[in-house]
Amino acid sequence: MAEAVNQIPGVAQLDLVIASERLYHTTNEGFEFCLDRCMTHYAEDSIPYHYGEKTCLDRCLAKVDGGMRMAVAAKKDFEKKLKAGEMPYQWMRDAEQGKIQ
Repeated sequence: MAEAVNQIPGVAQLDLVIASERLYHTTNEGFEFCLDRCMTHYAEDSIPYHYGEKTCLDRCLAKVDGGMRMAVAAKKDFEKKLKAGEMPYQWMRDAEQGKIQ
């Protein structure tokens, strides 16, 4: 049986891995976190649909996704500063000047 090729034409393998990790964390771990946080009615208690639970779940998943995107943006900004030679933290500037003991 042939193995599936995990490649999208025109997308670098590293970008594909990052996208798949982001998708995994947002969908699997984020969904479990939000279910634990938002779902309060189960079995027969959930028959009359609780609209607040769906709203809570939607908002929670949006926050998880927004937090992931914010973390990625902060990491890219940090890496850009490092490549430009700027040391964003004092301990980095001290290490560069040899002041750390």
